Amino acid sequence: MKVLHLVSNFRWTERAEPAADLTLGQQALGVRAELVCGRQRLLWEDSIECQAAIKGLQPRMLDFPKHFTLSAAWRDIRSLVDWIRTEQMDVLHAHLPNAHLMAAMAIGRVRQKPLLVHSVYEPDGASLNFRSRWISAPRTDGWVVISDGAAAALQERYAVEADRVLTLVPPVDVERFRHSPLDAPRQSFGLSSESFVVGAVMRLGVNRGIHLLIHAVALVKDRCPDLQCLIVGRGDIKNAVERPARQLGIRDRITLGGYCRWEKLVAAYHAMDVFAYLKPGTDQSCRAVREAMAAGLPVVASRVGFLPELVDEGETGHLFDPQPEALAVVLERLYRDREAVRRLGEQAGAHAREQFAPQKQARRVTEFYARLGACRGSA
Repeated sequence: MKVLHLVSNFRWTERAEPAADLTLGQQALGVRAELVCGRQRLLWEDSIECQAAIKGLQPRMLDFPKHFTLSAAWRDIRSLVDWIRTEQMDVLHAHLPNAHLMAAMAIGRVRQKPLLVHSVYEPDGASLNFRSRWISAPRTDGWVVISDGAAAALQERYAVEADRVLTLVPPVDVERFRHSPLDAPRQSFGLSSESFVVGAVMRLGVNRGIHLLIHAVALVKDRCPDLQCLIVGRGDIKNAVERPARQLGIRDRITLGGYCRWEKLVAAYHAMDVFAYLKPGTDQSCRAVREAMAAGLPVVASRVGFLPELVDEGETGHLFDPQPEALAVVLERLYRDREAVRRLGEQAGAHAREQFAPQKQARRVTEFYARLGACRGSA
């Protein structure tokens, strides 16, 4: 089986990494899978080409901008048509809307048509523009979505049959996050080994939900004297974190980890006892939650969006209504029950290895291709 995973972007983002991990997982199964992305247009280390190479992939390059442009479309469609015809591709799997559109238009120009599969990373399902509604959707054989809500939305909005939809949370490199690259991750952030550490990894802003955690820590500070908070990320640190923390008298409880990447990010997760996820941002698939689970952390998440499907209440963590008082109750309960923290963390890690591991997900996606092919053949 020959598969092209299409990412119409040059940036290494929360969409590019799952596509790369899925490509690697399928290669490990013997599938001839390749990654296709846009040409590098910024700092090398932030490009798909660079980060895919670190993982051992050599992606094929197209113009492939994130958004449609006529000049790039003409060149990209021509290249895709040539690859389909000369290499007899079996599947084009698109991971972004413009890649979906380019693949659909290329397939429309060939006689031997590969399967077209589209991954949708929004938990409320695909929202197709005019071009995509009339060009991409009718030529799409299968959809991979991250939530049951997205699957239901596809069936309702675009009359997609249930057997053409696979619900699958995006993969993460679970083995990378399973163990800390540092012997003493807490010390690397200036944290005491005796502290109970609640952590968050996020873009910092006054409207990004960090106030929930800061106010919750203030509410429990007297009853939880060893509780510390590790906040990892960049943004408006002064207004989002430092100013409210000082006003509430808990600046000494807050450790700012800065912007962490690669090994430093893994070490940050392993410096925590509990991971708090406050509000989905631009990445509605909540990658940080999956990474925290892979690191063996129980997740305390607000009961909004996709999070109730991702966090299993009482099994891999706890959900709370998005109010500081509700979060404070959960944090104090976990602070007083370290055995529950250990148990939830173990279950979160096991869940991540079972559900998020790229090779296991690759097997499910590859089997999905086979079912779609069989359905097309019997039509």
